[in-house]
Amino acid sequence: MMESPEKIISGVKAVPHSDLRGGTSRDCGSRRKKDENTKKTKDKPGRYATWNVRTLLQNSKLENLKMEMTNMDLDVLGIAEMRWPDEGDFWSGEYRIIHSGTIENKPGQGGVGVMLKKDLGKRVKGYVHRKGRVILVKLDTHPVNTTIIQVYMPTSQHEDSYVEEIYEEIQILLDQTKVDENVILMGDFNARVGRGEELPYVGQYGLGDRNERGDRLVELCAKNNLVITNTWFKHHERRIYTWKSPGDKYRTQIDYIIVRQRYRNQIKDSRSYASPDIASDHNMVMAKGIIKFKSLNRKTCKKWDMKLLKEDTRKKNYERKTDECEINMGENVHNNWTEIKTAIQKAAQETVKREKPTPRKEWITEEILEMTEERRILK
Repeated sequence: MMESPEKIISGVKAVPHSDLRGGTSRDCGSRRKKDENTKKTKDKPGRYATWNVRTLLQNSKLENLKMEMTNMDLDVLGIAEMRWPDEGDFWSGEYRIIHSGTIENKPGQGGVGVMLKKDLGKRVKGYVHRKGRVILVKLDTHPVNTTIIQVYMPTSQHEDSYVEEIYEEIQILLDQTKVDENVILMGDFNARVGRGEELPYVGQYGLGDRNERGDRLVELCAKNNLVITNTWFKHHERRIYTWKSPGDKYRTQIDYIIVRQRYRNQIKDSRSYASPDIASDHNMVMAKGIIKFKSLNRKTCKKWDMKLLKEDTRKKNYERKTDECEINMGENVHNNWTEIKTAIQKAAQETVKREKPTPRKEWITEEILEMTEERRILK
């Protein structure tokens, strides 16, 4: 059962993996004071993007997506319509992928996720996803946390009541963020906000005419002091549209990157990009800004290769080593725990090797990579 947003957003949810997944392992060393865990604050150019990929079900699609993320030098990529059946959180090469499953009772439909470059992948404080259409990932950045919310809104074929249900889920998540928190709300909203500024929420460089779903999106922005970044920068129309109809009969703008008004000045540019290719009818939308965070000084957690203890000789040797350890038990529980842990680790160091990390199998071939690059150039 999915935890409540209040629990996750507060940072209580610990990712059940090594320090690269959330820092939960005791063997990685006890938590230090905040000033010991950090160095000076660093500012760096940041690139946030959102993309409706239509599907990542084929084996080669994830590698295709990673290649485009590398080509575009992205720090964060929000993904819509992944269509992966189950929720998950894993590393693939230098990227961390956190994703929901598909839409409830609709296998093979929807699914959202967030892909993070290594620097930010280490800074995940918690995450939550709702109904296979909304996912929130909270990042440990400076001077305030950054909250990424990726959305895949229902299409025009769905009833307004269902659309409103998803907007309510988004509002619940927004209500749980702190007022000064840096919120980046992005995704496929299936809404047209259109051309014509409506200060301060919509700029003058949108595309087309607004529809009713666009009115609902602007209403959300007005209620939460949000601005739609890719309507604020003047670009050629080919850098504004985000979706094209079958047969390329018409083009429109329905994908957006939205930030809080107080952080609008951190965004230096925001537009769509047609060159990234994953056989989708949507263009990637990217915003360029500033990412601020402190350098973490975390220990790397290495696992023991426990399979080796299935060998009788090694197992007996390990048991003998632990029996030989002198443990001074006293009244202090913490000291007793430290004594026991030290004894176990010493015995393991003398008898068991460290486990070598197993890289995730890469499914994409050189031929597929070349074909993808040719298709991207021809777009």
